[in-house]
Amino acid sequence: MKISKNKGKNINIIEPQNSNEEKILNGTYLKTKLAYQIGNIDKDYVLVNGGKFFNYDLLNEKITIPNFLEDKNQFAYYLRTIMDSNLIKNAHLPIHGAACGQERNILFIFGDTNKGKSFALNELLPYTNPIGDDHLIVGKNEVRGNDCIRIRNGKHESIKNLIKNPISQYEEYDILWVDITKGDSIGGLTPSQIISNKKTLESILKYGLIKPFNKNDRELFKDYLINKETQEKYMKKFVSFLENAKSLRYSTGKGGIEEALKKWK
Repeated sequence: MKISKNKGKNINIIEPQNSNEEKILNGTYLKTKLAYQIGNIDKDYVLVNGGKFFNYDLLNEKITIPNFLEDKNQFAYYLRTIMDSNLIKNAHLPIHGAACGQERNILFIFGDTNKGKSFALNELLPYTNPIGDDHLIVGKNEVRGNDCIRIRNGKHESIKNLIKNPISQYEEYDILWVDITKGDSIGGLTPSQIISNKKTLESILKYGLIKPFNKNDRELFKDYLINKETQEKYMKKFVSFLENAKSLRYSTGKGGIEEALKKWK
């Protein structure tokens, strides 16, 4: 498959090269994990193939993902890491979180796994336009999210297909950190509090920071994909994103989260 390197709005286009790739790219699972479009790419692309080992051909921009058709989770992980590296290098900010909007205002919802992001987004579904709940791509005054979002009600989970490409233009945005497992509380945050908390930081930027599945692949990721220069660019852009938010708050417990969401209802 091909991944677009175009610096314009269509940088997340993926073009399948055979029927197997087309099938997996059109599958619901990947659409809950990645923000991408399927389309044609004439030039300026990274070529991604399947094979036995992870490999990166720097000169020819060719990447091999090991056995990617056999393990959906592993395939999504590698592909997302490749996409995020490409996005960062081309002035976009890929982040892990949920987002929804009203008119030209966006609410970004962050939190650790199973700590309330989906709960908060589900609370706002009747009042806002959902953008995504896992993979978000923030560009200049626009944000794009994964095409399918997960609707959770206790242990039950269903999939909601977004009616159109989940891309929204924005003028202002708020950021809310949630943790439904703690007691009810609400308050303000500063960018430095997020940056200095390793666990919090990794939960938002994880696909630009976490280690590959296979430790033998680590050097290739470090040298060619998520290298030091890429990480520095990533952090600089993320700090700017935090500093430019209209508000930066946290809410814990079901009651605290519901209170924080009132202004969006």
